[in-house]
Amino acid sequence: DIVDSGGTVLLGAKALKASGAKDIHLFATHLVLSGESCLNFERNESLFKTRHGADTIDQTNKHHGFRIHSATGLFTDYIRKILE
Repeated sequence: DIVDSGGTVLLGAKALKASGAKDIHLFATHLVLSGESCLNFERNESLFKTRHGADTIDQTNKHHGFRIHSATGLFTDYIRKILE
């Protein structure tokens, strides 16, 4: 879903690690990444094996280690299905 400051997702990742999770992969649809989010993710970089986000919000030069994936194809496919 949405990752704004990253606080909630970081708390969840810490709880998973404390419970014995070996690898945590973060997938976010909307990367707001406001305020202190950059520092939050840099300080806790080792929590996540990978971080992924969709390009639904412009993150030009502001990815904070997230691999950005295009949502264009997904939207295009569903629009075509609706219009058929």
